[in-house]
Amino acid sequence: MQRRSFIKLTALSVAAIQAPIWITGCEAPQAVSNWQGLGDHRFDPRYRALTYGLLAPSSHNTQPWLVDLADASIMRLFIDPTRLLPAADTDQRQTWVSQGTFLEQLELGAALEGLRADVTSLPEGDRRDAPVAAVQVAEDSSIRPDPLARLITARHSNKRVYDRGRALAPDAMHDLERLTDPASDLHIRAITADDDLREVAEICTAGMDIEAGNAACAEELSRWFRLGDQAARRGDGFGLPQNGVTGIKRWIAEQFFISTDDIRDPESDFARQGVDLAREQASSAPAFFALVSGGNDRSSQLAAGRLYARWQLTATGHGVGTHPMSQVLQDLPGMSPLRRRLADVLGLNDESTVQMLVRAGYADPTTPSLRRPLAAIIRQT
Repeated sequence: MQRRSFIKLTALSVAAIQAPIWITGCEAPQAVSNWQGLGDHRFDPRYRALTYGLLAPSSHNTQPWLVDLADASIMRLFIDPTRLLPAADTDQRQTWVSQGTFLEQLELGAALEGLRADVTSLPEGDRRDAPVAAVQVAEDSSIRPDPLARLITARHSNKRVYDRGRALAPDAMHDLERLTDPASDLHIRAITADDDLREVAEICTAGMDIEAGNAACAEELSRWFRLGDQAARRGDGFGLPQNGVTGIKRWIAEQFFISTDDIRDPESDFARQGVDLAREQASSAPAFFALVSGGNDRSSQLAAGRLYARWQLTATGHGVGTHPMSQVLQDLPGMSPLRRRLADVLGLNDESTVQMLVRAGYADPTTPSLRRPLAAIIRQT
């Protein structure tokens, strides 16, 4: 059997290159093994709150969070400079969105522990070496958890092909469209008209084609794509299981048809099939959602991350699968015309920025991605 035929036989499994930039999840026991069991820190409110932040989505599941606990009363969140994506995320926009998802889940989850988490964003401005946020956590018997908090351990991205003929339930559409951030100009736009869905599917496929053919992005991907037991050993990144490829298909693909050299080669079958799968995924979506901000400063990006965390948890509560397809939002050569096409579909002006583009629909669940131990994100002083 020729290699290309085998890959197609396995439902385009090796196309996991397209796994966006948002691959996460937390419900499987192995996925939360580093979250459970705080040991000597189980009575420390800061650690208890941090466990929920650790389960947040991040670009390529890099988990780019670094927390300073030197102050006994306030913890400070920083970007981990060793976990950036300079090829796919040249301006660190997605990294800052990932900081927002962390803060939102931390605050939501803290309430489940009877804790109040007061978050101050950009306490020292947005300098590269300044903290992203300062968080004060304290016991508060009066606090009532948001219902979304109980969905944190169930949330994960779903990159399977969706049931195109099954529209989102009206109550799900209502709840997903109405989410806004009253403290910012961030809002959500739904795309459900057939013509618009076809156009967005073409845009997403073209965006994936650009990313897949970019040598620097392919090299970067090879550093985060996990083969075999690498994910279990490292607790980050992503692999075939996050695309629904498990069991014997995964074993055969990883043993005989995928290597790190294949992943880093933009001309390989791995890359080309990634584009084919992106086309199938995007075309299967009964709805897309765009998170749009009026500006694109760090504050807007943080707010986008916080709103996205709430939005994805809301979708989880309705049993709706979500899958960001944000390649078109990256600052790569050739992407600008695609972003203009997307803006036209959404009816946006030149000042607006799409912070997230996400497809939504129904499909069987996939294997959630892993997390590092909580100690790995604690800044050593």
